[in-house]
Amino acid sequence: MKPDIKRKALRRVQDIISMCFNYVILINQIKINGENQMLPFSKKSTPDEEISIKLQPELQPLNEGQKYLIALDMSGIGIAKFDGNKIQTIDPGHRYISFDKAPKSIEIVATSTSLFGSNMWSFRINRIIFATVDWKKFSAALRIESIIKSALARDDETLISGFLESLYKVKATPNIMQLTVSDIIDHKNEGSYEELVDFYSVPVNDGKLADLPYGNFSISPLEEILHNSGIKIQHNIYPMGHCHIDAAWLWPYSETKKKTERSFLNVTRLFDDGYKFVFAQSSALFYKWAKEKNSKLFSRIKELAGEGKWLPVGGMWVESDTNLLIGESLARQFLYGQNYFKANFNSDAKIGWLPDTFGFSGQLPQIMRQSGIESFITHKLRWNDTNVFPHTFFNWCGIDGTVIPTILVNSTYNGNMQFDEINRVLSNVNNFDDPYVYQFGYGDGGGGPNSEMLELLDFLPEVAKNAKPEFKQEEFLKDVMNNSKNAPEVNGELYVETHRGVYTTNYGIKRRVALLEDRLIACDFIKSVLNSHNISHQHNDLSEEWETLLTAQFHDVLPGSANYYAYDEAFSDLDRAIRNTESFINESIKAYCKEMKIPFGNMIVNTSQYNINSSIDLRRNTIYISEKSGKEESSQNVSLSVPSFTLNLNDKPLSVNSNSQNDFEIKNDKNSVFIKGKYYSFIVDDNCNITVERDLGIIFSGHLALLEDVPGRFDAWNIDLDTLNPGNLLSEKTKSMDFKQDGVNTIVSVKIHYEDDSIIEQRFIMNPNNSFIEVRNRINLRNREKLVKFFINSKIKSKTLKCEIPFGMVERDFSDDKNKAKFEFPALRFVNWSDQSKGFSIVARELHGYSFVNDTLGISLLKAPLYPNPFSDGKETEVTFFILPEKDYKKVYRELNFVFHPPIVIDHAGETNMKYNDQLLKVTEDDIIIENIKETENGKGVLLRSYALENGGKLDISSKHKFGLEESNMLEDKRGKVNDSIEYGKYQIRNIILNFEK
Repeated sequence: MKPDIKRKALRRVQDIISMCFNYVILINQIKINGENQMLPFSKKSTPDEEISIKLQPELQPLNEGQKYLIALDMSGIGIAKFDGNKIQTIDPGHRYISFDKAPKSIEIVATSTSLFGSNMWSFRINRIIFATVDWKKFSAALRIESIIKSALARDDETLISGFLESLYKVKATPNIMQLTVSDIIDHKNEGSYEELVDFYSVPVNDGKLADLPYGNFSISPLEEILHNSGIKIQHNIYPMGHCHIDAAWLWPYSETKKKTERSFLNVTRLFDDGYKFVFAQSSALFYKWAKEKNSKLFSRIKELAGEGKWLPVGGMWVESDTNLLIGESLARQFLYGQNYFKANFNSDAKIGWLPDTFGFSGQLPQIMRQSGIESFITHKLRWNDTNVFPHTFFNWCGIDGTVIPTILVNSTYNGNMQFDEINRVLSNVNNFDDPYVYQFGYGDGGGGPNSEMLELLDFLPEVAKNAKPEFKQEEFLKDVMNNSKNAPEVNGELYVETHRGVYTTNYGIKRRVALLEDRLIACDFIKSVLNSHNISHQHNDLSEEWETLLTAQFHDVLPGSANYYAYDEAFSDLDRAIRNTESFINESIKAYCKEMKIPFGNMIVNTSQYNINSSIDLRRNTIYISEKSGKEESSQNVSLSVPSFTLNLNDKPLSVNSNSQNDFEIKNDKNSVFIKGKYYSFIVDDNCNITVERDLGIIFSGHLALLEDVPGRFDAWNIDLDTLNPGNLLSEKTKSMDFKQDGVNTIVSVKIHYEDDSIIEQRFIMNPNNSFIEVRNRINLRNREKLVKFFINSKIKSKTLKCEIPFGMVERDFSDDKNKAKFEFPALRFVNWSDQSKGFSIVARELHGYSFVNDTLGISLLKAPLYPNPFSDGKETEVTFFILPEKDYKKVYRELNFVFHPPIVIDHAGETNMKYNDQLLKVTEDDIIIENIKETENGKGVLLRSYALENGGKLDISSKHKFGLEESNMLEDKRGKVNDSIEYGKYQIRNIILNFEK
């Protein structure tokens, strides 16, 4: 298409939009915080400072079809109040307020922070303009603009030429003040008009220059464009207004609370203005925040939801990550989310909604189905950097076989309702009958749809005959189910081929989330014990701590991709919740001891299905609660022996293994240290390389690596494949090896000083009674944009890795080219690499990023980005993983059960002279993993949540307490009786409720 034709079309469109405005004035003087100020105005500010802007424009009577319009060109975001009532937001997607009844007072309450968190420290108002607008003409002009842009996008010169003939039938031209309105409200299609506005709008407004006559036009010559748009979309479209709000990202939670209210005000205002559309919003947390800030707004949302116009979707507390949190956390995301929706909207959410999460666990279909979700909508797979995801509508089959119909939003979850965008995103949707969800509305930083989008939505059926601007959720779900019968099937995890760094970035958040998860699971067990004995306890409610955890699992918080201010708030909340759970454990056990008439003393609580028979670090590998006075040692190694699911009272204080015999065979010379025990042999040489052997020879060798990590974009999110190239390794200035025996432990340390003055010390801690090696890594990075890895080489023949995920495991076969894009991948707590003859597992509670490139396995220990948080893990950081030299991955659950369920240790001063055991229940299991034991939400029973491994299995339950059994889904809806010997299918999750006789 000739450039001049394009320019002419766009220029004439701006002329027509501009001529919709009349009686235009720039407001020169306003009241800011009660004082008269001239515009432009600027001031220093802080993110939480509220700035009051009061306007008193002279409002002329409206002619028929007209509306008033006030537009603001300012930094920051504001809420408009008419006569003291909040009505909508002023932000980059909502630059003006239109209204047809003149208020007595107009106030904008603004803050400096922009939609995306920037500009926190200053505030500026450049221009405020008042006008009247012929809304019928404006609506037609918006539609014509979108039609013409669509033709331009299709390069349809013939159609554009015909449009120009119609456009030139309008002979009038806009004046300066009319162009000023279109400039402020961001309808700027012709560059030179901006200069006209800049040159002349102020002197014309001030009367120093006489403006041109107001331009006016008739719609009649333009109706040909509206009737013959050339757009013929055949697809089955469900437009859903949406407002994607990140719970925290480039801003903290406190800012999101404001974003939520502002965004929801925008949406309710559009409904109140009479627009007909369907709005979908996820995240129970956002509704809770909105209710706390504005109860009147929340009541209006409930009305709209009752009418089917506002759809609470997702069913989760937040749009969480799904790879880096334990299965119980995912279950609680849906339990807390759906309970909130049920309590406030009288219904569960039916549509799963995770448009922006960075990958989807293979157990999510089963979890969603057990939580009342009937279909799933996502988008992030469109970000793949290697393989184009082939479907927009498919049946997603989880690792257990559960199927959920899934819609992949093609372009964005922040659609603008422009016809060229809709045409483009549907261009590769081949089946016109497949239901396609088009999400529109400003998002990420909030905002939602605006009136211009809804004017276009109203016209959409004229260009897309199968579009459904208004629909009922039941109709949508029925359409999805009917079409899913012939949809293609996609099996297993949905790996997003980008953002591979989030499995590792920001160890601080990952550690705190893991600590709180472990403590809340421990609290669940304690509450279950109290329930079995019918002991009431005033501190039983931990919903606030669970909500803190679930909020921190949001998909930009737990992955480490938020900014410093977001983590400043999140860390504070998590630290407080951790303290609260430890206090709950201590106080609950005191209440238990009092009720059971036993002394409160040195107590060990095993919350795991396996007996504890191992020597572990008291401070690092247990939930350690001490009532002793004085300073304690930072590390103590103790031997624990406690049956499964048992509270164990010791008659004496815990004894430290300080003088136990070390049964290793040790050879130490100048070049290496050789250590041999009954489970493995360990060798470290003077190059700081380690080797682990068993009877059949070398299992693997490993070494530390510090790499330059400068992604092409998205620092905190991404690890590029070339980062793992040997050429990115930083050279080592010096390295040293040290060896010592610390009581029963043998400790080998290697220390490497790198060329940029970063220092990493690695300590291999070996106990002859344990089958695993503990590896503590003390990392002190001097510079950002670095990645610390521990690389492992082995002659294991298989290239298939077994990786734990929430409620299960996936196998990733790296001999398959389809998996090459998974060069960095997530695992929840372990990765197993084995063949028929040998193998091992790497186990880590708080590290989730692994790589497999050129037959080398790597575990990512620390990632230090610049953007958006240059301060994450900036101080010396210690991270830990374990090596289990066993080929059978199932031994991980038993041998390192303290990683999955750390025992509670109450270290109390003095002796009790009494031993006591209380075992809640006994299980006999065949390949069944018990995830959690918790009190039911109604407080009447105890729920045992468990899942089977790849071959299914069987669980037998017994207890000294009499009990009845029922089975529920994850929402704890009763389903019926079961017996005490329960069969499981492959990776099946079952929720068994024990009702103890009281």
